[in-house]
Amino acid sequence: MKTLKLINYKTHRGHDGCNGFNADIVYKGVKIAHVYDSAYGGCYEYNALASKGYDDPKYKENRKMLDALMSKAKQLPKVQTEYGELDNDLDLVISELINQLNIKKDEKKGVLVKSTRHSGWEIVGFKTSIPTTIKKWSDGLDAIQKIYDEQKKEDAKILNKEYLQTVGVIL
Repeated sequence: MKTLKLINYKTHRGHDGCNGFNADIVYKGVKIAHVYDSAYGGCYEYNALASKGYDDPKYKENRKMLDALMSKAKQLPKVQTEYGELDNDLDLVISELINQLNIKKDEKKGVLVKSTRHSGWEIVGFKTSIPTTIKKWSDGLDAIQKIYDEQKKEDAKILNKEYLQTVGVIL
């Protein structure tokens, strides 16, 4: 959904150390709702935004847009996972947006490789970020290129290809 994005995304420690989050949903250029994950299991919580309470016309408009967004998400194709096929919904769409935000946050740390052990990714690289590695060592870019090439040889799914290309890695 190209007209959907998250802003003000923050994580917090939730139940048993799992990460929860808070974020605002912008749909078609309008901040319409807040989404919250308590990290206690279950679905995300959505609240349409209102400045003057539930009788506020803005709340009613935001609620309509949120309901439309939820309906649109349910019409998206089913999602293939390692556990089988899932019906799509807004939680899955929001989860994918959060993954994209987290990848963006980590992309400079090293070559991001889709994990074969869990549902996330692993950072393959050094104790320094990619920009620092390139700046600090004359062969830094060559070392990153070597990591990328080795991961491709192993048929790994690289998650930050676009960023790697911008720093000079040949894909």
